Amino acid sequence: MSAVTERIGLVANSPLRYLMVDIARALRERYGSTIHLYSTNKQKLGHFESQNTDGVFTSITGDMGLVNLTSRPESNQDTLLAKAREYERRIGRTYNSLAVGNRHLGRGYALAGNGHPRSRMATESDYLALVHSYNEHFDRWQREIDEKRLTLILFGPGETPCIARANGVPFRTLVGSRHKNYHYWAHDEFISNPNIEAAYHALKGDRPQQPAQDEAYKLAEIHTPKFLRDLTFSRTVWRTGVHAARRIYWRFRGYEKAKNYYAMDELAMLMRQWRDRRRMTRPTMAKLSDLTDTPFVFFPLATEPESSIGQYSPEFFFQHAAIAALSRDLPAGMKLAVKEAVWAVGRRPADFYKQIAELKNVVWLNMTEQGIHIAQQATAVATITGTSGFEAAVHGTPVISFGAHNHYNFLPHVAYVSDLAKLGEHLGPLLGADFDRQAAQAAGKRFLDAIVETSFDLGEYDYINFKSYDDRVVNDATTALVDSLDSDVVKQQLQA
Repeated sequence: MSAVTERIGLVANSPLRYLMVDIARALRERYGSTIHLYSTNKQKLGHFESQNTDGVFTSITGDMGLVNLTSRPESNQDTLLAKAREYERRIGRTYNSLAVGNRHLGRGYALAGNGHPRSRMATESDYLALVHSYNEHFDRWQREIDEKRLTLILFGPGETPCIARANGVPFRTLVGSRHKNYHYWAHDEFISNPNIEAAYHALKGDRPQQPAQDEAYKLAEIHTPKFLRDLTFSRTVWRTGVHAARRIYWRFRGYEKAKNYYAMDELAMLMRQWRDRRRMTRPTMAKLSDLTDTPFVFFPLATEPESSIGQYSPEFFFQHAAIAALSRDLPAGMKLAVKEAVWAVGRRPADFYKQIAELKNVVWLNMTEQGIHIAQQATAVATITGTSGFEAAVHGTPVISFGAHNHYNFLPHVAYVSDLAKLGEHLGPLLGADFDRQAAQAAGKRFLDAIVETSFDLGEYDYINFKSYDDRVVNDATTALVDSLDSDVVKQQLQA
């Protein structure tokens, strides 16, 4: 393992700004790792420079982010495109597929989120600027990998694992497991963890199983109520004033983020959030109790633009199309219950909610209903990458999965749909009276065991108080990282 941890590139992650530094120290102490810190924004460097009093970072480099690469290309178009095609060949992705997960360059792909504020990068860049940005971004990383001879890269946006993979360098990033406060080290831009399926098949049937998952995972329990409180009228007015003052301060200090999103777009979205929150929680919205005697498929909407759609599922990011297809293929008497995501309000296209409501077998659920309870009552859950799909899989509820990289796609009660024309073929077995729910529940509990087996508990860390962790968390996170690099599954992948 010393070879893999010998020279590490660590990309700054703001919510984990203290924990990641302590993990870096643990890696240096255990393995003598040389660690190079990278930031996507020069203004983030001050914090990490202040944390480097003991020399944990051999070097600190800023301005490695794609967003800052907006200069016009100097090379001619043929040279520019030739380099792009070569990088696309190496990373196994087109630049356009990467842009799907980018809020700026991929704004046009946010089909159900075009109310998200516009940025200067989104409005001022054209196609050649997009190609140039990715070329320059990958050129910079290629130089760093070659010059520093990096053997491992930790954290970073969706482009980072692509260039790491092209160079045969392992990549890991910390991701929530969607159970309590467990986390795991993901292997790529799709937050994949092949160790989960391996652990599932290796677990013995007589092994004590995890208790059923009856409540939402910790971060959802903490952040969702807070966000909903912020969408009251009085809080919206207060937030609007605070945000306007903050933007003035950023501009006065010359911060780069003051030149990012258009201020009026951001302020307008705050008011739309208040409006849509009222719309999605009004008394006419259905409650879960209204569906007690009604068979239904649950489709939880995802926020757009967001990594959970664009980055994790670039193959399929068409929420409205999925809803229309499900409505089309559901059998007589079966309802499709759709629920808005709390962080998505204010971003939807005009008449988005009305158009979906015109589907005769669709019912809108009140936005405050908890997804985990809906998933447990539903006949089936349909999702692209949402947490409700995970919660349904754990509970033994049938899942229609539109996302190619979901951890639970291998389970017997999950149907991965790669072709909307064949959706009906998947619905029949999952919605039929002969579906074996008892076997699905057993598989779901075993799956949850595998999740816990391949994760570690982040304790009291809540992404609000960035120092809310102890030495045990640092030790467990570091051990889990090394274990993820040393697993039999990973070794087999490297040998293949």
